[in-house]
Amino acid sequence: MCAAPRHRGTGTATWGGASLLGGDLDGDESLGGEGTPAVSAFAPEPLAAALGVATTTGMKLIADALDLQHRLPRIWRLVESLAVEPYKARHVAQATHRLSKAAAADVDEQLADRLPSCSWRAIETGVAHAIARHHPEMLEERQKSGKAVLARDAAPPRPE
Repeated sequence: MCAAPRHRGTGTATWGGASLLGGDLDGDESLGGEGTPAVSAFAPEPLAAALGVATTTGMKLIADALDLQHRLPRIWRLVESLAVEPYKARHVAQATHRLSKAAAADVDEQLADRLPSCSWRAIETGVAHAIARHHPEMLEERQKSGKAVLARDAAPPRPE
C-alpha cells in the first residue's frame, strides 16, 4: 500500500501553513469551522492539482486540516505522531465542522484518548453528546431530519 494517503493530512496542513494563510487574501474565505483562519479563495486549486484530485476534494482536505489544527488539537497531535489514521481524524473533523469551537473542543477532549481504537459509532455518539450539550437546536433539527439514532444517543439522562 502506498504511504502517500497516510501523510496526506499532514501534507495538506503543511501546504496550508506555507501557502494558504500568507500573501494576498483577496477573496479570502473560511473553509474550516468556527475559529479557523481564513485562507485564499484560490488555495484549493493548486493543492488539488498537486495531489491529482478534484478542487472540491482539495477544499475538503484544507477544511479538515484547518479544523484539526485549530479546533481539534489533541486529535491533530495523534495524526502527527502517527497514532491515529488520518481518515479517522478527518471523520471527526467533518462531523464537528458545523459545530461551535467549544463543541469541537468538547469532542476533542472526549475522543482523543480513545480515538485510535474508536468505532464510527463511538465517534458519532461523542459528536451527538457535544451537540446535545452545546447545540440543542441542532439536536432537534437532526431528529426532524431522521437522524434519530444520534438524538437517542445524545438524550440527556432523565431524573428519577
